[in-house]
Amino acid sequence: FRQHFVDNQIDISRMIFFVFNTHFDHIGKVAREESARLLLRQIYRIAGKSPVILTGDFNSEEKDTPIRILTGLSELSVYAFSDAMYSSRLPHHGSVPTFCGFDIREGIAGGRIDYIFISAGISVRNHATLTDFEGSHFPSDHFPVISELQLQQ
Repeated sequence: FRQHFVDNQIDISRMIFFVFNTHFDHIGKVAREESARLLLRQIYRIAGKSPVILTGDFNSEEKDTPIRILTGLSELSVYAFSDAMYSSRLPHHGSVPTFCGFDIREGIAGGRIDYIFISAGISVRNHATLTDFEGSHFPSDHFPVISELQLQQ
C-alpha cells in the first residue's frame, strides 16, 4: 500500500479518510433501517465531508431499505454511498451472494448481505467475493469481500 503511493508521488501522510465497519441486526427489520439512519448521522458527525469507506455485514439485500438508505436511493442524506461492486473499474470477481452458511452440502445458502461502500473521493480498482476454501465445510458463514481502493487527490 505505502509503496504504491510513494511510487506515484502521493503523500498519504497528509490525506485524511475514515473507515467504518458495522454489523446490523439479523432479525429486526426496523432495527436495520434505524441502524442505517443512525450510522449515516454518526459518519457525518465524525468524518464530515472527508472520504469514507464503509464495510460490514448489513444483513440486508440490495433492494432492502437499509441499503437504499445508505446509497441515497430511499431518503435524502448527506452521504450517498456508492457500492464498490458497481463502482469497480474491473468486473466483479467471484460469487455475488456473500452469505453461505457453514454447510457445504447446502451450497451458497443466501444472498448478498456484506458490502463495501465508498463516498466521493475514493475510486475502486477491483472488487471480489472470495469463495476458495479447503475441507468439508465453509470456514465461515460469510465469504470475504475485498476491494482495492484508491484515494483521489
